[in-house]
Amino acid sequence: MNKWFNFLIQHFTTKKVIIFLCLIVVLHVLFIAHLLQTNQISQQEEIRNRLFQKIENTIHLLRDTPLSKRQKIINAIEDPVIQVTLSEKPRAPIQLKKYSAFQIFEALKNSRKNFFISIPLNDGQWVNIESTLYTHLVLIQLFFLLAELLFFGAVLISLWSIHRFSFPLKKIKSSADQLGIDLSITPVDVRGPKAIQEVSDALNQMQNRILQLIRNRTFLLATISHDLRTPIMRARLRLQFIEESHYKTQLLDDLTEIEHMITETLAFAREESRQENKIPMDLVSLLSSIIDDAVDMGHHVKLFTNKHRIAFTGRPIALKRAFTNIIHNAIRYAGDAVVHVSEREQFIVIKIEDNGPGIADTDLEKVFEPFYRSDQLRSRDHSGVGLGLASARDIILSHHGKIKLKNKKTRGLTALVIFRK
Repeated sequence: MNKWFNFLIQHFTTKKVIIFLCLIVVLHVLFIAHLLQTNQISQQEEIRNRLFQKIENTIHLLRDTPLSKRQKIINAIEDPVIQVTLSEKPRAPIQLKKYSAFQIFEALKNSRKNFFISIPLNDGQWVNIESTLYTHLVLIQLFFLLAELLFFGAVLISLWSIHRFSFPLKKIKSSADQLGIDLSITPVDVRGPKAIQEVSDALNQMQNRILQLIRNRTFLLATISHDLRTPIMRARLRLQFIEESHYKTQLLDDLTEIEHMITETLAFAREESRQENKIPMDLVSLLSSIIDDAVDMGHHVKLFTNKHRIAFTGRPIALKRAFTNIIHNAIRYAGDAVVHVSEREQFIVIKIEDNGPGIADTDLEKVFEPFYRSDQLRSRDHSGVGLGLASARDIILSHHGKIKLKNKKTRGLTALVIFRK
């Protein structure tokens, strides 16, 4: 029942669901009415046969009874089904000239509601027999039809109420899940009860507030970055007038590292507020361009794949930044990187391997946190503020993908990225 109802929700609109259920109710009621009608015909025949037998027995009994004792006989055989009276003249609209079992049966057969017949006895006295036919059958049929209508009406209202609340709630839940991954999704447009609409409006307002907060943060970071670059530039100019020395070199390195931190922090903030549209693209070409750029810079990076093209729908600029961060992270700490790209059933698998020192098992998840750097990576020889992997993970998650780090058995680290096709 639940699977059937979920199928209706997924493939039909509310109006179509209600029409479909109403059609089922009507067909079921017609089927029940047909069964009741068939049963009624059978019961009518049985009632007609019993009534005919009673009339026949009464007539025979009265014919064999003296005139003076007939009324006592009638009183003794009082039956709620038939009313018997004696008279000198016929009173019923159906009057037989003489007793005939065939004519009595035909009169019963042709009567629909009230049956009233006068039958003559041998001595000229008339027997008037009256009966109301099939009344209780009609009432029973109406009762069952009404019960069917009430039952299926209640079922229909219940299903409609469940659908009216559950389907918008599922849509809101799906939008909330998407919102946790991608803030640029289309605002929720849910029609339903007032409470559901209020929840939908609250979710849209929350999305707008979050986007505004991110825009404000990005603007603040951009302003700070701009303000910091000015004194950094002045410091560089002043260092040009100082004689070459070990201290001068260290100061220039520090200024370079500060600039790199500012640039990386600003890029991370801008990535969160970016609203790039998803378009069809080729992952193999994207990774090839990143690796070609790294090779041109003198790094040792190789690409292995058995596919010339892997179609994917995503944000090219964001994905390029994500894989650039992962590959450059491997180059920074290992000096080289190997990229494997493959398709497996419904998934696209990308592995970036290096031969560096690896990461402590306790830090394999923590390195995805913004501004986190593991103890092995806190070397002055490697600049960075710990935002590259955090940014990469956010981008991959926004494409409904997964990223996981694991140490190789011998030496090095593997970054595993999986996308669903």
